[in-house]
Amino acid sequence: MNTTNKRGFTLIELLVATAILIIVFGLVTYLYTRAAKVRKTIVIHSEIQQVLSQMLTTITYGEDKKWGLIDATSLESGESTTFVVINEAIDRMDVTINPENGKIFVNGMDLDPGNKIMLLPKEVYPENPSRFEYFNSKGEQVEEGDIPDQFGTITFIKITLSAKPTDPSMKDLHPAVLTTGVKLRNKISSPSLP
Repeated sequence: MNTTNKRGFTLIELLVATAILIIVFGLVTYLYTRAAKVRKTIVIHSEIQQVLSQMLTTITYGEDKKWGLIDATSLESGESTTFVVINEAIDRMDVTINPENGKIFVNGMDLDPGNKIMLLPKEVYPENPSRFEYFNSKGEQVEEGDIPDQFGTITFIKITLSAKPTDPSMKDLHPAVLTTGVKLRNKISSPSLP
């Protein structure tokens, strides 16, 4: 008497097993590609923040730590894309954001961010563009039209730099924004104007 049953898998069992296998591999592939994209986004944002930080350091402390915005004693001119400051030795620092391409120039020298990122001027990113803002000794923001009349009262410059990667695959990435403020050195508060 032969009691061994030599029965194999049915067609339905094979189809169910194959479907489960395809779903598992599809899910693993999807999760892997999502994780790779998240990792790339984090790395790119970190690189952008590092470049922006180096640019702000150069503006604040100067090239080769000679003199920078932190050494300035007064503002000579200012607007949302440009400012000129001087120190006690009458050294001038002229900082400009080019509104067409967002490049920053310090005393005519381009602070080249490299080819991986582009700075965003107001025309490109109006929500939070690269810009300069000015504040008086009371902490009140001085509007751009009032800056020429209030050079003597401005004690603080807020710098905002916004940038995006130039990589076409990251065109939908939200811009990285870095903001800092610098108080003009040895600035004596002027009495309030009538």
